[in-house]
Amino acid sequence: MDQKKISSTAAAIKKHRYFLISTHVNPDGDAFGSSLALKFMLEALGKKADIVVDSACPKELAFLPGTDKIIYKPELKQRKYDAVFCLDCGSYDRIGKVQKIAPKNAPIINIDHHETNTRFGAINWVDLNVCATAELILAMAEHFKIRISRQFAVCIYTAIVTETGHFSFSNTSLRSHMIAAEMIRYGVKPSIVSYGLVKNKTLSDLKLTAKVMGRIRVTKDGTTAWSSITADDLKNPRTVPGDSQEYLHHMVSLKGVHASILFRQTPEGTVKASARTDGTISASKLMLKFGGGGHPRAAGCTLKASLKNAQKRVLDAVKRMLGR
Repeated sequence: MDQKKISSTAAAIKKHRYFLISTHVNPDGDAFGSSLALKFMLEALGKKADIVVDSACPKELAFLPGTDKIIYKPELKQRKYDAVFCLDCGSYDRIGKVQKIAPKNAPIINIDHHETNTRFGAINWVDLNVCATAELILAMAEHFKIRISRQFAVCIYTAIVTETGHFSFSNTSLRSHMIAAEMIRYGVKPSIVSYGLVKNKTLSDLKLTAKVMGRIRVTKDGTTAWSSITADDLKNPRTVPGDSQEYLHHMVSLKGVHASILFRQTPEGTVKASARTDGTISASKLMLKFGGGGHPRAAGCTLKASLKNAQKRVLDAVKRMLGR
């Protein structure tokens, strides 16, 4: 752990009083878990903090303590923040509309673990050796020697569990398990977290999953699998696409597959592509070709293209990277 980054971040916290906390659009477990844990930590230090995001809370994360206090309409929040925390964001634009309310003269504290982070902050604490941004928030809490509350522990535990794919991804380490065990000691009930994360599907959700699974295609050499979610699939307001990792997990588990891609059309006319690989090629380097980024084995991007064109461009790039 970089002690200089911890010290500079701690100095910024001591210096300022009122913080804006934000994370990337379509937040996942690490994004929300880290943000909420940071808010609990700052409040324990006598500071004020608002979490403002440019996305609704995913239903599988609604059980997290504090989600009811998150502000989901950035345009309604105009306050004089002293500093801005950007968590789990590879680039500043990933916070979406929150950029409009962030004071121009407020220092940005960029805390992340993505390989493709653009180091856009006044402080850039980017550690590629941790499994989740939540590890860095925990390190900060330990630096200040705050009392770990059950609420804080639930947020950290959830971030670690989701970011490691329930301890199945390659970023899982001894420390991942040790942090999870420590959070359990502080009151986390693993069964309750697991229930909150998975026991929230509707029949419409499962029908969408069936469609996506039914569309899986594999290249002739069997090395790449892909599927898609179309705009028509999402016309039913009760249908909410699950975490892309849920679909990608099934595809990359196919024998012989090195890369899996999920393409999702958006109402804005773009296509979001998410990739998972087995390490044969870098997912982050693949998505960087299209203005995206992420981790070596999990990354994403947004393309201004038709679904068919987006598929061709990304799949051709995968083919070149695999040397096929």
